[in-house]
Parts: sequence; structure tokens; C-alpha cells
Amino acid sequence: MNYKQLRHKKRCPTCGTLVQPVAERFWSKVDVRGPEDCWLWLSGRVASDYGHFQYQGKAVRSHRLAWLFTNGPIPNGLHVLHKCDVRACCNPAHLSLGTHQENIADRHRKGRDGRYSAPGMLNHQARLTDDIVRQIRADKRPYRLVAATHGISTALVSLIKNRKRWAHVV
Repeated sequence: MNYKQLRHKKRCPTCGTLVQPVAERFWSKVDVRGPEDCWLWLSGRVASDYGHFQYQGKAVRSHRLAWLFTNGPIPNGLHVLHKCDVRACCNPAHLSLGTHQENIADRHRKGRDGRYSAPGMLNHQARLTDDIVRQIRADKRPYRLVAATHGISTALVSLIKNRKRWAHVV
């Protein structure tokens, strides 16, 4: 950038520092690769691995902003869906608009029905095994004793015994 281009950039009225346009600042945090590749968000992410960015005073998921800066506003009631299933991806070619029901149907079709996708022991945060779940279901003691034995909450014991968690374990 030469001096003339620098001179025409906007400056903060209070401190005089150069102000970078928000879209330019956003895209500087994306690893833009080829048109077919995932463009990964390089900055902050939330626990579910979606990127997030401060936009108009709110934390907004990065893939939603990638859609907004490329295609314009997102109509009310629609979600921005990933075709590639990479939550940190911001490639507009990998994104589409859809309803909540379409997003859920896509998740079921791809076998990602759990809260963070992977069920049971396939989930990297799982603290139980299939065998322990079978033991919990067979245990006739009060829930609080079963919970204390396995270092889990009585609520989780209830969910396991009623097959609302770890339902895939027979």
C-alpha cells in the first residue's frame, strides 16, 4: 500500500489511528485457499468449534458473516448451512441457506445426531464406555449410589437408564 492509498483510509476521530473496514478485518482472519478447499477461520472459536467474530457489537459465527459479506443479508428464519460439515469453514461455495428443519434433516442424513455429533465413545469428551453404561443400566441400587460409584451425576444415571443418553448401547 503506498502513501496515497494510506492517506485515503479512514481514521478514528478520537485517536487518529487507521480504521480497517470490517469486511477486510474479517477476511484477514480466514485462511483463503483454492475455490474447492475449506477456508478455515483462524481466530477465536466457541466450544462447538464454530468461529466467532465481533460484528456490530455482537459475537456472530464466522460462517454467517462469510455469507453476509459475500451474498448479502440472511433472511429472517433461515440458517447458513455447511455443505462440507467443517464448522470453522468460511468458504462461501461451501455454504447455503436453509431452514432449521433442513439443517436437522441434513444432520440426520449424515449420522450426526448427537449434541456435538459423535455418539458415545466416539465423542472425544466421553468419560464412560459402553461396558460401564451396561453396568449402570443393570445396577439396581439407588441412583445416587450408582452415580457416586462412576463419578457422574444422578441426572445422568437417570438419562442412561431411561435410554435418553447412550441410547445406541444395547
